[in-house]
Amino acid sequence: MTVELSQHEKAVVASTARTLIWSLGLVDEERKAFVQHSCMSLLQRNGLEKKLRLPPLQETDPKVMIALLRQYEQPSVFPVLDPAFKSNTKLFRPKPVEKSPEVPSVETEKPEPEVIETTIVAEEQQSTDAQIDPPTGEVSDEHSAEVAEQKTVQAVPRESKKEIQNFRRFLRNQFRVREKREHPPPTQQVSRRDFWHPLCGGADISTLESATGFMDILKEQNIQNIVDLLLTPPKDFVRFQQVSLDSRIPDGFWVIRGTIKSKIMKVSPHIDQWQINLVGANDVEAICRWIGHPPRGWDRWQANMSIGVVGEVTVDEEILFISPEPIGIDGRGSGILPVYKIDGIEEISMRNIVAEGLQTVCGKIQDPLPREILDSYRLLGFDEAIRDAHFPSNVSYRGKYRICFDEAFLYQLGLRLNTRLELGHGIEHRLHHEPIAKLGMLKSIELSDEQELVFSEIRRDLIAKKPMRRLIQGDVGAGKTVVAMGA
Repeated sequence: MTVELSQHEKAVVASTARTLIWSLGLVDEERKAFVQHSCMSLLQRNGLEKKLRLPPLQETDPKVMIALLRQYEQPSVFPVLDPAFKSNTKLFRPKPVEKSPEVPSVETEKPEPEVIETTIVAEEQQSTDAQIDPPTGEVSDEHSAEVAEQKTVQAVPRESKKEIQNFRRFLRNQFRVREKREHPPPTQQVSRRDFWHPLCGGADISTLESATGFMDILKEQNIQNIVDLLLTPPKDFVRFQQVSLDSRIPDGFWVIRGTIKSKIMKVSPHIDQWQINLVGANDVEAICRWIGHPPRGWDRWQANMSIGVVGEVTVDEEILFISPEPIGIDGRGSGILPVYKIDGIEEISMRNIVAEGLQTVCGKIQDPLPREILDSYRLLGFDEAIRDAHFPSNVSYRGKYRICFDEAFLYQLGLRLNTRLELGHGIEHRLHHEPIAKLGMLKSIELSDEQELVFSEIRRDLIAKKPMRRLIQGDVGAGKTVVAMGA
């Protein structure tokens, strides 16, 4: 069957085939599966899987898939990879490291005693020599020692010197005390993955324990996996007033901070309880108690750790918090809490789901932007930005700014990669000032300075020979429609 492909589709097929061939040489099976899955996703996004009627890669040998793709490729694409593919060798295999020359064994020929004695005598004689500096007439011991070493090297023949070195190496190997070195345990390196990887943010939302019982509501909101959850922005933020933990604290809804003095879990046949005692100023204690389920961050809390909670305070004989909410992900936040406004899910439950999702992926995400761009624009890392977008550390909201920057940057980058615009293929337009003036007089339109600036840039693009790519951006009521109508 003959299928006509465009130049872009041929390039996608060529790139996919080359990547599949390269993946055959990978040793790591997990990385190989990820590369092959990415290749098939690329074909699906470009509609080539249905167009070429390709079978699923899970049910097909990668070599068969490569052969199917090469039917639609130009014949001169694989001149270099053909021999390696036919011989079924692993591509990009590192070159074998050349072995260093072996140390002579015990049977090494021992040097003659006369040679060693002659060398020692020569060294002693040369060491007694001294050189007198011409300007001062003083003897330089250090310089004389260096000259003695140089003369000694010249006095010993090459063969004898090599035998002496071999014999010394043999003695060191025989009488050296081999100490047992205590190697430190290897540090466990966390492999970072793409945010949408199935083992990272691509995991199903059902893997989160906090989401149990809310699956139907979340799927109605198009939240299928952790990525969808974390990319759902909060509708608003709320911040409660913070008070000091002392004996004068009034009743009300407050944020308090303190140090964990004790951590208790009470198990009973009827209902379980979790309790911590927070210590504030002047050793004033507050009891925080949760009934039925533990608070988020309970497993991370330890004695002498400083945390903060927000909730209703009851002051009687003791300061008591019943089911307060930890601020931030695990009680170590700034006190700014997100508000999602999803019908059917309480705000504290939604914050618990988001916090568990953040704990699942944070520290495992590979940042999509290089370090140069992050430093140039003073952006947060992707891990920190995702956390700050939901639980901000302050009112600057730098996490939200980083995510918006990613969307705009990747959109512009995608346009540059997917469109090939050449100079000289645009259409030059003539400007007609009279209709614009009449329109302004009839409708009493007066452009502001910002509108005039944008309109002048659009006019320059219209009279140019290259195609125009421009986005008019502004707030509601800023006058975007008037500028577009004039253009």
